[in-house]
Amino acid sequence: MSVRPANLTSDDFAQRAKRPRLGNMTNTGPAAVNGRPPTSASLKPMVAPAAVPADAVASLGRSGIVNRTHFVRLMEQALSSLGYAEVAEQLEVASGIISQPPQVNQLRRAVLAGDWAAAISHVSCLVLPRGSSLQEAKFIILEQAFLDLLQGGKPAAALTCLREQLAPLGVHADRLHQLAACLMTGGGPHSLLLPPPPPAADCGLDEPPLGVRHQVLRRLQAVIPPEVMPPERRLEELVEQALLAQIQACHFHNTSNVLPSLLSDYRCGTEQIPTCTTQVLLDHSDEVWHLQFSHDGQMLASCGKDQTAIIWDVQPRSAANSSSARDGGTSNSGSGTGRLNGGTGGSTVKVGSGVSIGSVVNIGSGVNIGSVVNIGSGVNIGSGVNSSGGHGGDAFDSGRGGSVVSRRCVLRGHSGPIAFLTWSPDDSKLATCGQDALRLWDVASGECCAVLRHHKDPVTCAAFFPDGQRLVTGSHDKQLCIVRLDGSLERQWRIQRIQEVLVAKGGRYILATTCERKVRVYDLESDTESYIPESETLVSMSLSREGRHLLVNLTSQQQHLWDLGPDPRVLQLPAMPCASYQGPHDKQSRFVVRSCLGGLDDRFVLTGSEECRVYVYHRHSGERLLSLEGHSGTVNSVAWNPADPHMFASASDDKSIHIWQTQQEAGAVKGGLQ
Repeated sequence: MSVRPANLTSDDFAQRAKRPRLGNMTNTGPAAVNGRPPTSASLKPMVAPAAVPADAVASLGRSGIVNRTHFVRLMEQALSSLGYAEVAEQLEVASGIISQPPQVNQLRRAVLAGDWAAAISHVSCLVLPRGSSLQEAKFIILEQAFLDLLQGGKPAAALTCLREQLAPLGVHADRLHQLAACLMTGGGPHSLLLPPPPPAADCGLDEPPLGVRHQVLRRLQAVIPPEVMPPERRLEELVEQALLAQIQACHFHNTSNVLPSLLSDYRCGTEQIPTCTTQVLLDHSDEVWHLQFSHDGQMLASCGKDQTAIIWDVQPRSAANSSSARDGGTSNSGSGTGRLNGGTGGSTVKVGSGVSIGSVVNIGSGVNIGSVVNIGSGVNIGSGVNSSGGHGGDAFDSGRGGSVVSRRCVLRGHSGPIAFLTWSPDDSKLATCGQDALRLWDVASGECCAVLRHHKDPVTCAAFFPDGQRLVTGSHDKQLCIVRLDGSLERQWRIQRIQEVLVAKGGRYILATTCERKVRVYDLESDTESYIPESETLVSMSLSREGRHLLVNLTSQQQHLWDLGPDPRVLQLPAMPCASYQGPHDKQSRFVVRSCLGGLDDRFVLTGSEECRVYVYHRHSGERLLSLEGHSGTVNSVAWNPADPHMFASASDDKSIHIWQTQQEAGAVKGGLQ
């Protein structure tokens, strides 16, 4: 039963309840604003709130922390913004709660109409707390009035506004000087930067650019208390914040195109995380030590003990199917990709926990596998495992998504093992660090374009500067060098045997690790050296995609995450790590094991191990989410595709590279890993 306001008679209540739609009202009252008739809120006097029934509660929710009056006000505001103004007015009458004073409605309309005199009149009628809120609000309105006059070619009127209205407010003297200077120099309003409106609540949504008058409203909302002038679409913002909080609380969330329901809490499981091996790449003839995706995620590079580096193409499954169909089916090119082939003939092989190296297994249709690599105990590989390098015309169902990795070229020229590789910023070049030299390769042709021999001992690491014309390199000869692509040295430092180098914060800083318990930090602008202290000796390190977070592996079998600060040009030296990751049985003490951040917004920490497993941690909570089996040797390096949160790769001493994708994408392989 509706609650009747105490100050309304039955006839009054009936007339209020039967009010015609606003769109059908005749404009017999005050002048229309912006071509629309005034709403009833602007025509009626402010109604006293109805008496709250005895059984009504002042708060809502299970915890009793939701203010009932505020909730009803936001409901009325939401109904009006959705186009249900009549329903909002009926709720206002039934509850006796007004969403906002009539003067606020009048103020909004005046601002949107550019009627600054009316806006000043309405804002003066608002009951605001003590302080400068009223003066601030008037300044915002009059500032825009000044700019409109200046833009309209009325400098005399603008001067009057500045002297007689803005200056007497006694606020923002610096801004007044800017306005006066603009008026005197004739620079025009375009030479003045309007103060940006305060940011709305971060709901993860991109808002359209605001018009000037909407910006004025947004600035007014920042100085007028929300009890008087509630922020626009406040209920929608609160709902979005609640949904985002649920998404953030889900440790397995790893997709950007999610539309959570309002009818149930958001939850997801491992179906969004790559947990299935969809390909086993067997082209390397010895241990694989390092791999890295290109910045655009369309290529993968790997290197290792066999003195070669390999560039792989990463294609959408549908594109790979189209290419293989044009080529007329499977091509026996000898790339040894271990790709799962959906042929109809041949045997079904069950790969158990053992590894058979060197044995040649014939699986029908003339397809040979040089070695059978463990890809998980009790996992069935369907009819035909193709290691011949063909795309396999029937291997993949293009309607299920996912990607396919195929060999592009093998890079030969080093006379010893290759420990590390890195892509140039534009992915046009690849640098490989070997025991003999550092080589630069043209990715398009696969040709070696330079051999840099500025180190006397094996080159252990390298990183490109953002300009792509220089690298920083480290070596066992204890030299840290900045070298140009033509081989000329720009600068060098002598420290200790260098294990890893990184370029951070737009090229201003170099980070280097040695056998010490610290990360050396070189500021190239100030020519100073500092360090980030660690508790144990460092093994490897990597940066997040945005360059803010540094992930380091320690000999204590831990990974630490360091926050280098939000400024893209200035590195803030942290006092302690912001997160730590370690499982109950992690082993990373004998060999160089590399980790990385990855997934949607770098939400996960991915690391290899000496236990032949790949571990996935939640970045913020530090919880280990997954322990993935499949390799039969130490997992030396892992890389998460920066363009595809549903794909990562791992490299191992078992001479293989495993491509991991989600359960749905693994299901695209007919007869493959399920």
